[in-house]
Amino acid sequence: FTGTAPLELENLNQLELLHLHGNRISGVMPTIAVASDLGESSFISDCGVPTEFDEPLICGSCTMCCNSQSDCNPTEKTRIQ
Repeated sequence: FTGTAPLELENLNQLELLHLHGNRISGVMPTIAVASDLGESSFISDCGVPTEFDEPLICGSCTMCCNSQSDCNPTEKTRIQ
């Protein structure tokens, strides 16, 4: 996939896992409430640095960010890493 993330992703409020890394999504990722019965969620995108874009993808609700070298790092302390 190449381009910006659809704003309609914000409407998907029953997701437990959303892994969008390995795509060429640019711009700002919509805020997505990803939750599970275990109290943990996983939302991964290509918001890490270094990036292949002039500006990195902005993702305020991602639990993990991957970079152009395929390294993925948690954005905060979670059990899912």
